[in-house]
Amino acid sequence: MVVGGMPAVVSAFVDRGHYGEVQALQEALVSDYIADIHKYADKTDIPKVESCFRAIPRILSKGNRKFKYAEVEARGTARKYLSSVEWIRDARLATLAECVNVALPGLSGYVREEWFKLYLSDVGLLSSMFGMLTKRELLDDTLKGNVKGGIYENLIAGILERKGYAVRYYRNDDFEVEFIIETEKGVVPIEVKSTTGRTLSLDKLLANDEIAYGFKLTNGNVGVSGKKITLPHYMAMFI
Repeated sequence: MVVGGMPAVVSAFVDRGHYGEVQALQEALVSDYIADIHKYADKTDIPKVESCFRAIPRILSKGNRKFKYAEVEARGTARKYLSSVEWIRDARLATLAECVNVALPGLSGYVREEWFKLYLSDVGLLSSMFGMLTKRELLDDTLKGNVKGGIYENLIAGILERKGYAVRYYRNDDFEVEFIIETEKGVVPIEVKSTTGRTLSLDKLLANDEIAYGFKLTNGNVGVSGKKITLPHYMAMFI
């Protein structure tokens, strides 16, 4: 979560193990991304695309991490900013997580297009945008608040995408589960806890007879309780 997976950053950390150098390289990469926006986006869209990109860490630090145009600009609307979000997604600067409101096979048929989340393409770049103090507290496991939850969600979104899953989350009028995927065994919900704790939302989904099992990803050990499989965060790579 601190170093991320960008090749130059990983190489520098492996060779020298210096977090300050890692941060400097990540800041340079973020600047490069913004330079690419200015180089490749349509001239009239550049300010909007850059504003959406810079808003991602701020929105992920909210309790509700759904992307809100009003967080980009007061009274911002989809009509003004949707094409900028699509540019960021298509340029692979960020992953767009679709929202579904039905937990049944064929999730793509239950997408609510007006609701989505954006996760940065590299979790290390996200943590770098929060700064060195945030990184230090991540390493010390003393970080608190919604920023921590946003970073952990971004981590899991990146793992799921690299595993080939469509990145989606489940939400209805009563509760939300961070991720939901389709496998050969059906729909599988995944709740992400930045520490430990109860999984009230996941438990509600697992009460559905159509769902065989689900995952709780947490800062803890492996366990099984009924239909709920608990794994440490890094083991998301094996889902």
